[in-house]
Amino acid sequence: MSVGLGIAAIIGLALACASAPLAVYIVALALFGWAHVLSEMRYVDLRFGPRVGGRLRRSLGVGLALVAVVRAGANVGWLPSVVAVPVELALVVALVVAVLPALTGRVARITAVIAAAAVAAGVAWAPVHTLLLLAVLHNFTPVGFLAEILRGPARRRALAVAAGVFLGVPLVLAGGWLQSWLAQIGWWQPELSLLGAGDLHANMGAYLPQEMRAAPWAVHVFAGAVFAQCMHYAAVIYILPRRLPGPALGRAGTDPGAAAAQAVVPWPRADRFAVAVAVFSLAMFAAFALDYRNARGAYSVAAAIHAWIELPILLLALGGRGAPARA
Repeated sequence: MSVGLGIAAIIGLALACASAPLAVYIVALALFGWAHVLSEMRYVDLRFGPRVGGRLRRSLGVGLALVAVVRAGANVGWLPSVVAVPVELALVVALVVAVLPALTGRVARITAVIAAAAVAAGVAWAPVHTLLLLAVLHNFTPVGFLAEILRGPARRRALAVAAGVFLGVPLVLAGGWLQSWLAQIGWWQPELSLLGAGDLHANMGAYLPQEMRAAPWAVHVFAGAVFAQCMHYAAVIYILPRRLPGPALGRAGTDPGAAAAQAVVPWPRADRFAVAVAVFSLAMFAAFALDYRNARGAYSVAAAIHAWIELPILLLALGGRGAPARA
């Protein structure tokens, strides 16, 4: 993608999020949600799988399986949210603690302890707010993955661009001045909903707690979060896989070597994976259109698994055992 086309796409997305944040949120989730989960799990496995020992794999696998059970139980009503949310966050703490023995760098160990303590404090004092804060912060994880795989000037350029895209644009949207201008010309429709997804107030619950959703600035903050979510999707579906070497990992070139061989899942090569994900995503979009509530619940289980694996993986990237594979 050319620089000009990328800038145009970012501007267009920012305008769409400012104009109709709820509609953009619904379409992006229904059409690209599953694609981004599968793409990110593939990237994490191929990039970091060789650095995760068998014992740690089992620990993380058990923790993520329990997360899936808790999230599914909450979706079907077996677990009330006052129980499910703290338990899920406690499992997040356990995932961070599980990776501690594999961390060799002092910075990584200190970061892991602080992260575990912060989430544990959130479980004790404000579990719902902690969960929503982590949902917002999750949108910025591609920046960490870019910093891990790039080196030198390429890393500095990427981080500079990421700062503007992942932080600058959402802050502009959260300020609300763009929405005010769109409202003056009749292009501001924050309540526009699609696919039977419900109203704006209900869907803002993905990022904002109940007591904040009625505030006049809440819709602007939601618009900023939706933009960051869309850029998260773009990064893990399109940008990150293209940084991986080898034909089976995403780029034309030499044999990928041990990375694919030591991955947990035998992923197909990039072109076949892209076709499969596109077909599956269209099927899931149809499922959202037919029954948004149940489709959203099923997706949330997969989304929880892919989101919570990122904390231990990013800690491993920061200071795990084994030499990092360089692009």
